[in-house]
Amino acid sequence: MPIPPPPVAIPYDSVNGAMDFARVALNDCPLNLSGNLLTNAQPYSQTIANLGWRMLQEDLDEAGEPAMKAEVVIKNLPPVTSVDPSTMVFINQAVYFDGTGYWAPPLLSVLPQNFMSPRWLRERLAGSNQIFTPMEPCDDGLPGGPKTTYLRTWQFQAGIDANGSVQPLSIWMPGATVARDIWLNYAAYLADFITIAGVDWYDQPIPVYRCADALGYYIAATFSYSRGSVQANATQVGDGFRSLGKERMRSLMNRTGKLRQRVNHRRQSYARGRHAGWGWW
Repeated sequence: MPIPPPPVAIPYDSVNGAMDFARVALNDCPLNLSGNLLTNAQPYSQTIANLGWRMLQEDLDEAGEPAMKAEVVIKNLPPVTSVDPSTMVFINQAVYFDGTGYWAPPLLSVLPQNFMSPRWLRERLAGSNQIFTPMEPCDDGLPGGPKTTYLRTWQFQAGIDANGSVQPLSIWMPGATVARDIWLNYAAYLADFITIAGVDWYDQPIPVYRCADALGYYIAATFSYSRGSVQANATQVGDGFRSLGKERMRSLMNRTGKLRQRVNHRRQSYARGRHAGWGWW
């Protein structure tokens, strides 16, 4: 039996560290770092911190921060219940729809709760050790061909299922005649800062390495914008708080950017010769 590793605290900055940076940027600490208008005890401080955190996440995701990406393998998706080409299956954070009925946990895994949008999908026969094969994204509707043992394609959209129920944003697929596993790479969001198990929201870790200074500027931007300060808006002032936060965020992203530059990246081509790509949906 393997021996579990000893508990080790990951060296993340704390939210309070970001709040300290914000208070310094706002000149809100004339006596001490606990501040005055932006103390942790103010009823609006937690909301302002989370608004700044969400803005930072948007910019981190656009810049390709690894913490904003995740993968999951969802096993044993049931086969489609109808071979009618118009029947589609879908999966979201609540249910999987097989063309007729709904599957939900614990009977079947669904999309993770931190899921925002899919990046790519792969599939294989359920219960096998086969290699996962890529699935093709569709931007303008799924193909209406006959059902096969492959899912083949996917589209991310809202819609109305075969039972007439309105569905939120879901991954829609044509459905396969056999059970399939899918491997999903997706954009993930990071949770808001809340009090958990007796640990105050401002003592929670920020799950991105060394970003307290960047988050501090985003918090300062949110706080000062609510008071009509033009310094909050990066588009109005070159040294606005959000622009300073973006500058610090870009410095953070240089570490992963340099790592990506060690590898050649190119778009996957489905055309392996003359007319070879015509068979892909």
